[in-house]
Amino acid sequence: MLVGARITASSIVLAAWISAGAAKADDLGALGVSPISDMPGSISLLGGVSVGESSFSELLIDHGNIETDEVGKGGFVGAAMSRQLVRFWDYFWLEAETGAGFRFEPGRDYYSPEAWGAIYLRFDGFPWNNVVRTSFGISTGLNVVADLPPSETNYGEKDIPSGAVLQHYLSPEIALSLPEKPEDELFIRIHHRSTGYGLFWDTSTGSNVVTVGLRFRR
Repeated sequence: MLVGARITASSIVLAAWISAGAAKADDLGALGVSPISDMPGSISLLGGVSVGESSFSELLIDHGNIETDEVGKGGFVGAAMSRQLVRFWDYFWLEAETGAGFRFEPGRDYYSPEAWGAIYLRFDGFPWNNVVRTSFGISTGLNVVADLPPSETNYGEKDIPSGAVLQHYLSPEIALSLPEKPEDELFIRIHHRSTGYGLFWDTSTGSNVVTVGLRFRR
């Protein structure tokens, strides 16, 4: 209960900070010229499947080592709010996001709320945007769960500090939209949390969920 309350409180505080930062950015006219510049706020809905102990690098590069037996045994659903903060070099912008969700793995009786806050660096200067508007983003931030996902403890065989419920949030994403409807995006995201090879808690662990989501900019 205490962890859940802290997650909720952290989300509320970060949401207030994002709103204040966005208002300041709008006052300065800092969002530049873009199809979404006059739509600084957004709401996203996302969900996906966990990939067991498969690492971030295996998902992106070394696909042959993905543990296919564990893929899909756990899942995640969530929602997020974001605000554009500033656009620079024409095609880059910073966007702040706060989100909350729920992880589950019924086969191991695992259920846990989750929250995160992050800053995304995004780019949308692709030459085919007149056909399919495309943007790429990557985040840095913090992610917290009430209980560690089973894969992060090697399914109970690895001793992980209790503080590791809080980890770094690094989450690459590709978003697509129609040129005439840039405000409605379909995105694919690797929902990744980890200790950063010991940067957090002097231990190496983490987990990944491959998600698909919808974002509505207004």
